[in-house]
Amino acid sequence: MSNKKSIVPVFYAVDDNYAPVLHVGIQAIICQADPSRQYNIHVMVETLSQVYVDSLNSMSTDNVKVFVDNIAEISKKYAGQFYNRDYYTNAAWFRLFIPNMYPQYDKVVYLDTDTVSNCDIAEFFDVDINDYYGAVATCETCDSFPVFTDYIHKYMGFAMPWYFNSGVLLLNCDILRKENFEKKFFDLIKKHHFELIQDQDSMNVLFRGRCKFLPQVWNKIPLPKEGIDDTNVKIVHFNLIFRPWRYDGVDFVGIKLPKIPFEDIFWKYAKICPMYDKIMEDKRNYTDADRAKDKQMADNIVEKAIKYATMPIEQRWSYLEFMRQVEITK
Repeated sequence: MSNKKSIVPVFYAVDDNYAPVLHVGIQAIICQADPSRQYNIHVMVETLSQVYVDSLNSMSTDNVKVFVDNIAEISKKYAGQFYNRDYYTNAAWFRLFIPNMYPQYDKVVYLDTDTVSNCDIAEFFDVDINDYYGAVATCETCDSFPVFTDYIHKYMGFAMPWYFNSGVLLLNCDILRKENFEKKFFDLIKKHHFELIQDQDSMNVLFRGRCKFLPQVWNKIPLPKEGIDDTNVKIVHFNLIFRPWRYDGVDFVGIKLPKIPFEDIFWKYAKICPMYDKIMEDKRNYTDADRAKDKQMADNIVEKAIKYATMPIEQRWSYLEFMRQVEITK
């Protein structure tokens, strides 16, 4: 397994919708990088406007190299197998291709585009994952809102906090390649579509018992939590509608806050990244219709969580998987 003097590989997947915000996460990595180490940031895309390609390439420094990698050909291999809803796009599935597409790396960091690190990302990369598939943190969204906790427990059959968020991952590519994880994943989704949290639900099923859980500071959503503040959070995940580049406060499933927690970390790096003016322009132009669409998306997610949590038990994944295990042991 890679040692501390090795390259630190960091992966993102993006399209035009999130490309401006991606610059913030990359800027945070650059600003906090150890000058004695080498960082390779790979941005996986199917298509990306040239203005964003040029801007991302321009961010490279002496020890942080940014590569925009077109993976359209490998994506075509699974054409028709991706299933997306609401804000999901094909980019959400690209993390699955990393182990086989990049055989030069034994382990890598994968980050969603709506994450911002508050530390040297090498600290995350250096976590010892031994024979685990990867290192993860609890999905705090599912652990914080009863409607989603119900879904995870009743439909998926997981006891919280042992269900992780797939937006911050340290992947053991060596083992994932050896165990043909990519094939296992697509075999699973051919048989069963997880509609609510899609790739994340599938990854939890396949990683079960094979992942190392880390403290919540490594994947912290913008909600207050005792003992976690700007001074000790490692990675902030501005997911769902907790997005400072669109909103000034939080209003989601009964939680209202006048300011988005940890947004100062986001703006610290946004203000010095190449896309700051574009981010501010997009925020100014975010309309009431856009906000209404976000609200409808949030309502849809809640409705789906309730739908699946209240299904007859014989239709739930937890029951289907239990029956499959019974068949296997006969």
